[in-house]
Amino acid sequence: MKYKAGDRVRIAGKRTDRMNADGGMDRWLGKIMTVRNAFEKTERYKMEEDNGFWIWDDDMIAGLAEPEMTAEEVLKLLGKIRNCEIEKRKCEDCPLSFYKNDGVSYCAGAMGVRVEDSAGLLEICRQWKADHAAPEIETVDVCCIMELLPDGSRRCVHEEDITLSPETPHGSEREAAEEILKRYCMEHEGKFIALHEVVSREVQDK
Repeated sequence: MKYKAGDRVRIAGKRTDRMNADGGMDRWLGKIMTVRNAFEKTERYKMEEDNGFWIWDDDMIAGLAEPEMTAEEVLKLLGKIRNCEIEKRKCEDCPLSFYKNDGVSYCAGAMGVRVEDSAGLLEICRQWKADHAAPEIETVDVCCIMELLPDGSRRCVHEEDITLSPETPHGSEREAAEEILKRYCMEHEGKFIALHEVVSREVQDK
């Protein structure tokens, strides 16, 4: 299951197929709720805020709740979304284009946010913010094993992160690179050298 009892979650900004047909669940669209019960067999939930009255499923939940955005942050995000789509010249694909007339898309970001579905607008801002978040960067020590070729050139044949404990004295990276080189040479034939590099890279999801 995606969520557990006690999790603070945000309800989707728009109705989903399995929501109450009479609109009884609509008051919670885009709002934050707290999971009261999580039923593993059915993968459904009950919430604190409606006293467990409605049954919620994963499609009705946008994700774990984030801190509420201020009005200033929402306005800034609207401007960024609009400018981004204008630069790409794809206004017709912009999430703020709320109606079209003769092939022209009219933009909520340009027209004073004339959008009735305020919860849906907030959901657009949250999703755009998440999609355009700056990547997390890490700096790591890397050992590169270079093969010395007959013509004098080199080529990288192996890369490996140098992993040291926090207690390891500074300067031990060279010793670690030597150990990696020694291990590689025992398993391969040829002439090799080890280079120690410090690399900044985007953190990959594990």
